[in-house]
Amino acid sequence: MKNKQGWLVLGALVVGPLLVMLLLSSVQMSAAAPLAAPTPAVSGFQSGSRPQVVEFWSSDALVASGGSDVVNVSQFQALDVQYVVDETVVNTTTVKIQFSNDNSNWSDGVDLVANAVADGNGMVQLQVFGVYARMYATLTSADPITWTIKALAK
Repeated sequence: MKNKQGWLVLGALVVGPLLVMLLLSSVQMSAAAPLAAPTPAVSGFQSGSRPQVVEFWSSDALVASGGSDVVNVSQFQALDVQYVVDETVVNTTTVKIQFSNDNSNWSDGVDLVANAVADGNGMVQLQVFGVYARMYATLTSADPITWTIKALAK
């Protein structure tokens, strides 16, 4: 009986650590090789430039559709955009970001605000593309609507 117990103890001492090592290596392999690459979040981007505050509109009273001041975003990867809209008379407005490499031909990005009909404010993070960015407002009437849009480019 002692002989059988000795073999069992010896087997447990040899096989046990091997099983633990095998289990740990399979866990490490699955962590190192995910089934699908994760989609990076905008906030995870790194840039070589220091963050900079940029201004598209600063309490500008808009009375027609059009673009804001143009900002060079070539050194940045994301914009933390904050907006404030002040409507004295309802003027349904949509504001979107646009991008360009030549400061002449503009490509639409996402809507910052869609169909605004009342005072409001908010903040959103947007990914940037190309060399230049601007905001573009589409107004439904000529009644003035005041927009302030600033961003932290990072």
